[in-house]
Amino acid sequence: MSKEETTSPEEYEPYDPESQNQPLIDPTMRQQTGMYQPAYGPVYQPYQQGNMNNPYHQQPPLNPQFYPHPEMNQEYYQEPQMNQQHEMNQTNQMNQYHKDLENPSKFNSSQSHGDQDLGEKFKTHKFNDVWASVLFIAHLVVLFVLTLKFKSNSSDYHPDDNKTYSAKFIWITFSISILSAVIGSWIWIQLMKKYAKGLLKFTLLSGILFIGILAIAMFVLGSIVGGIIFLVFFVISILVYRAWARRIPFSALLLTFVTRTLQKYPAMITIAFLFGVILQILWTIAWFYVAILTYNLNNGYWAIYVVFSYFWTSTVIKNGIHTTSSGTYASYYFLKGDMPKDPTLKSLKRAFTFSFGSICLGSLIVAVIKTLRWIARSGHKNRNDCVRCLCIYCLNFLDWLVQFFNQFAYGYISIYGMNFFQASKKTFHLFKERGLTALINDDLIGGVVNLAAISTGIIAAIITGILTFIHYNHDKIWIGFSLVSLLIAVFISFIILETIISGVTTFFICFAEAPEVIQELDPELSQKLHSTYNFNF
Repeated sequence: MSKEETTSPEEYEPYDPESQNQPLIDPTMRQQTGMYQPAYGPVYQPYQQGNMNNPYHQQPPLNPQFYPHPEMNQEYYQEPQMNQQHEMNQTNQMNQYHKDLENPSKFNSSQSHGDQDLGEKFKTHKFNDVWASVLFIAHLVVLFVLTLKFKSNSSDYHPDDNKTYSAKFIWITFSISILSAVIGSWIWIQLMKKYAKGLLKFTLLSGILFIGILAIAMFVLGSIVGGIIFLVFFVISILVYRAWARRIPFSALLLTFVTRTLQKYPAMITIAFLFGVILQILWTIAWFYVAILTYNLNNGYWAIYVVFSYFWTSTVIKNGIHTTSSGTYASYYFLKGDMPKDPTLKSLKRAFTFSFGSICLGSLIVAVIKTLRWIARSGHKNRNDCVRCLCIYCLNFLDWLVQFFNQFAYGYISIYGMNFFQASKKTFHLFKERGLTALINDDLIGGVVNLAAISTGIIAAIITGILTFIHYNHDKIWIGFSLVSLLIAVFISFIILETIISGVTTFFICFAEAPEVIQELDPELSQKLHSTYNFNF
């Protein structure tokens, strides 16, 4: 049997998502086209289950014309859709595709293939999970209406007027915190780009050293049990460092890649500041007004509702920023030099229109967990403290797990316009196929982000403390101002630097969907990824 007969499209085995032995790369397509192609469809389009024999029957594989064009008005990278005519003409499509391979210049011109055909493949996506967005808006309306209703029944709140402080100096304190956070974050981004490997090693080693100092301090203070516990953590930290040492070079390249992309599109930082800082602060001020206004109602259910509302809205703002950043990173990954105008603004529009319901749904799950944890922590009068502590620990772990999972789910939502349940299913398969070993790589980079935010906050607190100490003639109020400045600066720095974590998450998703793209985008990073995790293209 000839080579042409052995590699005919009709003989491709269908992709089975439940199969553990299904190869990620179709060897017959590698032999036939000389290109690397996932066995389950176009590289950046997730597999859509349904009554199909082979995704190649829908359209030719890895045809660059299917990448979105910057002049088009598409919103997402669409999943392949079943088309009866494509099934009937599958052989003609494959033959035409191989003819096109002989003329690669066709792939570089959208006009050669026609913008109309591309427009049909990348249509504006529908609104997903609309019921969740309606529920979110309704809950804010209920909060507003009930606040007006209870306003007449609540006593006015009068702050302690024994001592007042200069409003001008308070604004100076806030300004110092904001400027320190913005400037400090910008400096840290420059350091991450130039000295990524050194920062990763320093972060890991400083954490180990800090735990060792705590262990010694416990023994010196006479707390044998505490000293043993920290000593065990110290040994575990050393073992973790030895296990993760080989990943540092790849993580350094990834951190450099993400920070370079962030500098090319600084609008992500602007959006993070406007929505994550200003909008969050305005919401917090409004929430405090509601909480103070209804403080004396002695209504436990209302208190729970107010706390739940704060968690839900804050999480929606945070996830909206993450989804916006992920969409920008994904566009750069797939489009490279052909980026559309204002990609961050377009990603922002998609996040708060088509994907807003999905963001609200995922945030609702997190808000429920956080509210339950708040209730557990508030039950300090409960005699059964052991059970309460166990519940708090379990809820803390569940909160981290859900947020980590949602981080990747929102990446799929921003790229493909999926609803929340579809994105969750894709995330589960991503974890299953790629393994947590590669996916938790953002923990290494997350440590650098934490170090950057905390150090920036400490600098802001020191500056504020010195100015307050001088202004109020050794009054102890400088401690309070310093703590406020520390919290504000750390909060703002985290919001800005979270765009880096979004880039790391998006990279893993894009690589899982289109590993061959990184070979052209960053060959050094591609080689390091291959050598570190033994991924085959």
